[in-house]
Amino acid sequence: MALLPNDKNFDRRWMHESTTEVNITNIRSLQAVKDYAYTYFDQLDRDGNGFIELHELEDALENDALGNREKSFVLFLLNNLQQIEEMVHEEGAPSNGVSRQDLESYFRLLADII
Repeated sequence: MALLPNDKNFDRRWMHESTTEVNITNIRSLQAVKDYAYTYFDQLDRDGNGFIELHELEDALENDALGNREKSFVLFLLNNLQQIEEMVHEEGAPSNGVSRQDLESYFRLLADII
C-alpha cells in the first residue's frame, strides 16, 4: 500500500477549509467528497459491477497519480464504508460495497445531521 502522510486525521483533511464557520465548512467539505465520489465512481468501480468495494478503495489508495486531497476523499470513503452500508444497504449489494444510490442516500443523511 502506498504511504500516506503520517497524520492520524488524514481522511478528514478535506474538511478543513479557510472559513471559521464550522457548519458551512462541514457542508462544503461534505459536498466536495460527494462530488469526488460521483465524478470518479466509475474509475473507483474497477470491476464495473455498479458498486465501489473495499478492495477497490484500497487499490485507489495505492494509485500514485492521486493527490493527497483525492486520497483523503478515498480514505474517508474507506473508513466509512461499513457505516454507509449499515445506514443505506441496498438489496443485492456486495457485503463490502456501495452503489451510487447508497452514496446519495448516505450524503443526504449526513447533510441532514450537519
